[in-house]
Amino acid sequence: MKQSLVIILIFSFVRLYAQTDKNYIVRTNLGYNYVHKDMIDAGFGVTNQNFGEINQKLSLNLNAGRRFGKSFIYGLGLGYNFSKQEFNPEVDRPQISGATGFGNMTFYSNSVITSRTVGPAIFIQYFSAITDRLTIAFDGFAKYEFTTNQTKNSLFNSIVLGQPFVYSNGYFKKTNLQRLGFGILPSVRYNILKNAGLELTYGLLQYTLKINDSRMDNSNKKTKTFDAGFKPENWLIGFYLKL
Repeated sequence: MKQSLVIILIFSFVRLYAQTDKNYIVRTNLGYNYVHKDMIDAGFGVTNQNFGEINQKLSLNLNAGRRFGKSFIYGLGLGYNFSKQEFNPEVDRPQISGATGFGNMTFYSNSVITSRTVGPAIFIQYFSAITDRLTIAFDGFAKYEFTTNQTKNSLFNSIVLGQPFVYSNGYFKKTNLQRLGFGILPSVRYNILKNAGLELTYGLLQYTLKINDSRMDNSNKKTKTFDAGFKPENWLIGFYLKL
């Protein structure tokens, strides 16, 4: 079941298009990714004690726009993104009794890093029909993101070798970021039915500028990033409906 979810949710976005007689358009998309790494892939070694890792990502967007001319749509959007990384989750913790290789493990650290982002956006889309069934489109967008990051570390000790681990101490930190982004999303649509079809978003071009960071006072130091990805792992597959 989990393997099926990974395949479907990594590569797919669900897109629904509802259009009235006045050419107003509503679009939604949803994406989810889940990866559970075992001890080897998590990097267990002499200098660390990573015996498991769980990564989750969720993306949810809502866009409302209006068509103008023959080849353009403009509108507003709101996006929500959530990510969670957990190192050494309890479900992966090795048993002390009878577990070869862990007889000398007297402590371990559990770390949970979460990030939540809400971002309003504006967009304009250009689309052009190549055939009766095939259409290419380019979404140009600008968005302003509000991000909250949280880090929680917990240390567990085994006071007596071979006995259950108990909580020792912990650390918690919360930060807030604001970022401004501009970009382009290219996509291809293929009509399977009159009002339904498939869509492939096959890349991303994006420039992002950090506007505010609660971790620093010097506003002159701001991170800038540029992302350009057209590899298969960046592709998004979904479907659309016209109602």
